[in-house]
Amino acid sequence: MEKTSDSQQKASKGVEDYPTDEIQELISTLPIEKNFDVTYLYQYQGFWYRSIYIAGMISAYRNFQARDSDTNHLSEIRNPLDQFISHWHFMLKIAQDRKMEPLSLEEAFESVSNGIQGFGPFWEHVLGYWKASLENPQKILFLKYEDVIENTLFYVKKSAEFLGCPFSDVEEKQGVIEEISKLCSFENMKDLEVNKTGRLQPTVGLKIVITLGKGR
Repeated sequence: MEKTSDSQQKASKGVEDYPTDEIQELISTLPIEKNFDVTYLYQYQGFWYRSIYIAGMISAYRNFQARDSDTNHLSEIRNPLDQFISHWHFMLKIAQDRKMEPLSLEEAFESVSNGIQGFGPFWEHVLGYWKASLENPQKILFLKYEDVIENTLFYVKKSAEFLGCPFSDVEEKQGVIEEISKLCSFENMKDLEVNKTGRLQPTVGLKIVITLGKGR
């Protein structure tokens, strides 16, 4: 009977190989749940992540010290129901590409209701940024997806100003804001060649997926 190696067992649960046994050991002790696409999420410091993100976070905590002069942060959130449906369709496509049976819509909804989704629980994630934006509005701009879609030009201009790169009067008259809005639109992005043939994660062969139609 063929034995399963430690690396194969870790891969089956989404635990990628990391530089230190310390991080691998930590991840192996964390609570674990299935994601929409039947990969695994681990609960770390109150939130759910894929194992590869946890390793990156630990590295950042140990090696990165933020400065007051660091770049400002934009946080954009979406209606939770719309976000859930869009995310489920996205994960459904990934599971199909992997030839795996995904969670049903009902199972996925139950999971999200219990706070189990990538970077979830949703409300704790969102409220953290919202509270931070109130405490430090010069550093964190909190935006709603629906507002941005409804008044895109206004928020492109506002975001540029917040990041310290305002548009000049000449640029505004030349229609630069409109051009950037068009360039970054869903309609344009979904037709880019990289989003038709590119890979989300080369190591697992996942194609970039922008196929959600009006749901986005």
